[in-house]
Amino acid sequence: MCGLAGFFNRNGAPADEGIVQRMMSRLSHRGPDDQGCWTGGPVGLGLCRLSVMDPTERGHQPFVTPQGILVYNGEVYNFRELRRELEELGRTFHGESDTEVVAQALSEWGPEKAVPRFNGMFALAWHEADNNLLWLARDRAGIKPLYLAEVGGVIAFASEAKALFAHPQILCRADMHTLTTHMFFYRLAGEWTPFESVRSLLPGTLHRIDGAGQTETVFFDVVRDLDPDRIVRRADESLEVLADEFESLFCDSVRSRLVSDAPIGLLCSGGVDSSLVTAVASKEQRGLPAYVADIESASVSEADKAREVCRHVGADFRPVPFSREDFFREWADCVYHNDEPLYFPFNLPARVVFRQAQRDGLKVLLGGEGADELFGGYSWQAEMYRHGQRCLRSRTVMKFFPRLHRLGKRM
Repeated sequence: MCGLAGFFNRNGAPADEGIVQRMMSRLSHRGPDDQGCWTGGPVGLGLCRLSVMDPTERGHQPFVTPQGILVYNGEVYNFRELRRELEELGRTFHGESDTEVVAQALSEWGPEKAVPRFNGMFALAWHEADNNLLWLARDRAGIKPLYLAEVGGVIAFASEAKALFAHPQILCRADMHTLTTHMFFYRLAGEWTPFESVRSLLPGTLHRIDGAGQTETVFFDVVRDLDPDRIVRRADESLEVLADEFESLFCDSVRSRLVSDAPIGLLCSGGVDSSLVTAVASKEQRGLPAYVADIESASVSEADKAREVCRHVGADFRPVPFSREDFFREWADCVYHNDEPLYFPFNLPARVVFRQAQRDGLKVLLGGEGADELFGGYSWQAEMYRHGQRCLRSRTVMKFFPRLHRLGKRM
């Protein structure tokens, strides 16, 4: 991961490079390989880089082109396809990074057309110097974070909220309303953050800033863009056909994430999700290291299950011990890096695992995070599924939505 930061002075005052540097200092843990900053007119941009694709200086950021300046955190997995298309349009490339492809795509098509074409996880800022425009964007699922704060005519943004408070006009104050809400629901929804005047840019959003104002466009929303008719149309297809299609998509997804100029490893807990990723990745590249937290006195040993998976698929099993003392030792750092109340206990052993992988020279780890959300792995989702079965078979529902009958039969 990388860390980006910057700001836009709405009053037109020249950007102070020293402020950009101070903001970046709060993000140095996100990008230890390289740092860069750029200022022009009222805009300042900075990035701490973790180099995964093309680690040479040709991937240095901010990435400057005649049409604009880019800072970008993440990966666009279809960058090779986009590059070929851009080359056919006459674009010339000097390096092998996906950063250059993103910058060239933004230059060629403009953010409103280019960003929806990016298949990946990303947060970016793109400044069009000639038009004095600043664009911010975040990927469809919101995998990569991006925070915004607007105070006294300054609009600041960063990969982590703590970097915003390095700007002298943005104060770190608790938002008691959101914190109280967090106490009841154990999470913060939407754009809420624990800090006054700070919000999270929503997933699938493109944010446009100029001297006159701001506008936001949602280029993807999972509820808005869900196609129920497509689900109904495919209701009669056999489970085998759907399973084969899923397997193909899943393998392609894992394969695309193995493209890297830096060493890659795996996170394997022995569960269904991470084991599937481990199996597919190991088929593509034999002997990949697979890490798991070996938690002292755990009621169920993930390490034992992961060992069996790794033996079966040929991965290099690497358990990382985690003790009660480690839990308390890591607590404060995890709270600091979370930027909000810690409510996911596995963050603590995960931090120890990541540190060991870093010592082993790895920069990229593939895991099964997000699968529960996508495939209904939580108990409340199973209950919603059962509730949906009852509703779809209800005579009242069928009376008003007769087309749902076919879907209800499949469920």
